Amino acid sequence: MKSMISDRKAQILESIIEEYITSAMPVSSGRVFDICDMGVSCPTIRNEMADLTDLGYLEQPHTSAGRVPTEKGYRFFVNDLLEKFGEENGENVKNTYGSQQKIFNLKSFADNISNEVKAAVIFSNDYRELKFVGLKQVFENPEFSTCSDVISFIEEIEGLENYLGDILDSSDSGVKVFIGSENPFFERHNYSMISRAFGNIFISIVGPMRMDYEKSISIFDKLIKTL
Repeated sequence: MKSMISDRKAQILESIIEEYITSAMPVSSGRVFDICDMGVSCPTIRNEMADLTDLGYLEQPHTSAGRVPTEKGYRFFVNDLLEKFGEENGENVKNTYGSQQKIFNLKSFADNISNEVKAAVIFSNDYRELKFVGLKQVFENPEFSTCSDVISFIEEIEGLENYLGDILDSSDSGVKVFIGSENPFFERHNYSMISRAFGNIFISIVGPMRMDYEKSISIFDKLIKTL
């Protein structure tokens, strides 16, 4: 996927997204220069960031601020992750989440995922009812700083029950990642959703667009290869 833009632009974009996921703050060219050993000057990085903004991968929330990823930027990043985990052998998830028998204690497993990625986790083991955990964890993110933010997210989660069949159908052929407006099950476009169905088990990780995609996708990848 990196052929869509130059390798240098792709490296800068990846660095900005990873830093933004961690810090939740706009990322400056100086910060990219500090964290990304590219052998180029700060003005060169600044010019590349301006190009990435013009191309729609980044946006500048304030005139004097750094950049943050757009949906297009996140999609580029996630596509590379999906290719990466499609090629690599997953490590054994048992060491992190318990034995294979404990994995089928789906509530406990979902709690562990939620604590790990600070997101809500929706799950089902009978394809008839969706349950969810992790609201406390997801609300630790700065995207949920107001009562309105919290209420909106809860409404979206509770509304997923109306789309149960469609959600399961969309997730039965591999890991599915819906970013922002790509998500057909949410009215609001502030969130991302990573889902996978296997056997009679369905798990979905839901959080702000600034969620840890790499960690979330790797959890599914390792789990699938363990079961």
